[in-house]
Amino acid sequence: MPMPVPLAFAPAGRRVSQAVTKIGGQPVWLERPAWPVSRSSGEPMQFIGQFALPGGRLAYLFMADSEEGFVDGTWEPEAGENALLIQPGGRVPPFVTVLGQAEGPTAGADHVPEPYDAAWPGAVMPAEPLEGPAALPAFAGRVPGGGGQVRLVSAWEPGRGPLPDTGVSADAVASLRRRHADARLQFFGGPDIRPHWLQGEEEDLGEDWQLLVQLAVDRLPFWINFGDGGVGYAFLSPDGNEGRFLWQSPEDEDAW
Repeated sequence: MPMPVPLAFAPAGRRVSQAVTKIGGQPVWLERPAWPVSRSSGEPMQFIGQFALPGGRLAYLFMADSEEGFVDGTWEPEAGENALLIQPGGRVPPFVTVLGQAEGPTAGADHVPEPYDAAWPGAVMPAEPLEGPAALPAFAGRVPGGGGQVRLVSAWEPGRGPLPDTGVSADAVASLRRRHADARLQFFGGPDIRPHWLQGEEEDLGEDWQLLVQLAVDRLPFWINFGDGGVGYAFLSPDGNEGRFLWQSPEDEDAW
């Protein structure tokens, strides 16, 4: 099973006009502009971001917003209150209405993905739980000061007993543990990458739909209403020409 690539964003410091992954700013259209509107209000949706696809294509993510801060139905994949549009060659879903305007409401200023090695030193990968009396969750990571090698360390916390690997400092393990927790929240999808559902799998999407990206409201640089502690899920159809988006929020504050 492949491991997802964690995702973090940093300010671009400029307007991004290239066909690259970004959130905020304005869409970089590859065909005629197709700005979706809210089914309930008829107002242009808010642009959240665009995500690079193989072959130089882009997926554009929008969601309805209002001054009151809540639009009913934005969490549903086919309610007409969000849209994931593909260019070039993509299909506009039948429940989405679009306008020919090139610019509109945006979630914030341009932000681009942080370099993987800068945001997440080394590979942070979930692993099978350790067996034995402690049975602590485990993950693999490139330990700072460890010669760049990848080793298995436990999700140890200060005050919870001796380190399983005495060659790894407590600070290094704690740092890797935090990154491991973050990696569960926000990451790129891809073939065989599974989402981390908060309220159970979305049954309306077929098994062949592929996760494009998972976004966590607490890991984004600006507020997007996925609910308190919510997570958004963007998917591509089996032929890669149509998108769906939905979000879920934790059923309780201990969900993470």
